[in-house]
Amino acid sequence: MAHFANKLHDGESCPLCGALEHPNIVEFEDVNSELNEIQKKIEHIENQKDQIQKQSLEIEKILDRKKIFEEQLKAEEEILKQIQINIEEHLKSFSWTEFNAENQNDFEEKRQQSFSIEKQIDELNQKIGLEQKNLDKERENLDNYNKALEKFRLDEAKKAEQIKTNEANLKALQWIDYREKTIADVEEIYIKLSQSNLETEQNYQQLIKEEKEISPKLAEQKTIFDQLEKRISELEKEISHNENILTKSLVENNFNNENAVKNILLQEIDVQETRNIIQQFRIQFEIVKNDILNLETKLRDFSFDEEQFAETENQFKTFENDLKNANDSVVKITTEIERLEKEFKKKENLLKDLAQLQKRSENLKIMTNLFKGAGFVQYVSSIYLRQLCDHANVRFHRMTRNQLSLQLNESNDFEIVDYLNEGRSRSVKTLSGGQAFQVSLSLALALAESVQTNAQSEKNFFFIDEGFGTQDVESVNIVFETLMNLQKENRIVGIISHVEELKEKIPVSLHITKDEERGSLIEIV
Repeated sequence: MAHFANKLHDGESCPLCGALEHPNIVEFEDVNSELNEIQKKIEHIENQKDQIQKQSLEIEKILDRKKIFEEQLKAEEEILKQIQINIEEHLKSFSWTEFNAENQNDFEEKRQQSFSIEKQIDELNQKIGLEQKNLDKERENLDNYNKALEKFRLDEAKKAEQIKTNEANLKALQWIDYREKTIADVEEIYIKLSQSNLETEQNYQQLIKEEKEISPKLAEQKTIFDQLEKRISELEKEISHNENILTKSLVENNFNNENAVKNILLQEIDVQETRNIIQQFRIQFEIVKNDILNLETKLRDFSFDEEQFAETENQFKTFENDLKNANDSVVKITTEIERLEKEFKKKENLLKDLAQLQKRSENLKIMTNLFKGAGFVQYVSSIYLRQLCDHANVRFHRMTRNQLSLQLNESNDFEIVDYLNEGRSRSVKTLSGGQAFQVSLSLALALAESVQTNAQSEKNFFFIDEGFGTQDVESVNIVFETLMNLQKENRIVGIISHVEELKEKIPVSLHITKDEERGSLIEIV
């Protein structure tokens, strides 16, 4: 009853009556509570012991780390002292005569000059790299030519050796033998000798071919013959050895002849089962023998006492009861642990589902914010504005000599990045008139490229109204060079300007003058 009572939980059916509600659960007084308390105290003491051991180990580790840190601190202090000494010596011995510490403009001019020199060095390095690549290609071609030439030389030497060999193989004919013969006789002798040589050569080739076919077969048959002879000698030795062993075994086991052994072998005996039985018997025999010896050694100095035996038996029964109670408590705790593990797994699965739902909720919130009001329009427009800004920077960097850059802030407003001011950003309202014109021109060109790409048109045409009056001569040249390059990109640009310097550079222009009587007069220049 105590065992069943301890297993009752709310919501679970009773194993005896099947009820789901348990208002008054019977409580039994037994030793389990005391044993549980004692077990808990023991576990608590063991936990404290483990914690104390862990703390002592951590303290030892901390002390070791403290020693290491102290040694590192001393080493770092010595290094710091040495660095301070080196700095003081450097300051004493260092002198910069070319610049004045109070005149910063002179330093800035030298710095700009160094930047320009570095750019020139980079350009020269690029040229040197190109020349080096060309030189490597020429060297590679030269090596290929040398290899081909060497191959031709080797082929020439081989051909010369062949010519010498053929010359040595030729037989010299005697003029005396053919001086009195006619041409027909010589030709007839030549034809006969040619046919004889051809037949001899064919016979020679046929014999060589037959020799090549017969030689491996002959060698194979020879090796097979040698192996068979060796195997026969080994088998003869093995037969004689086995006969000696057989006769010796018959004598040792008291058999008259081989027939007695054959009769035994003809009997149906499960050899493996018999061996297993014998082996099991030997093992049990050894175990019993060892147990007897152990008991004899243990009981050698002891005498049997009935009272002590009865007392020990009672203690054994009490211990057995305690063990049974402890097992019952272990079973109860095990069932509780299994129930908690199942609940924990359910909770873990629910937490995973909760995390997925929370993630989906966040994504839905983002989508709601995007489609609420003009959120999606701003999102799409920000993407196109960033693309437009990236395309505009290609020409804006060229116009400003990589000193300024255009970017978008979080509110999709244009800002300027000033690389001469440590890359800090500032508003476009702080630009000068010429810089504002450069920004507008870069954005207009980028926008035209975007429109041309979307419309898939081959040409586009737009006007630039004024703006050149705010530029200096160098900036005008850069902007005009950019506009001239647009012709190569299949574009037409019209410029409206009063700057006189542009008249000389524009190849075709319309000059408009006002007349009080006739109005505006257009003249092609």
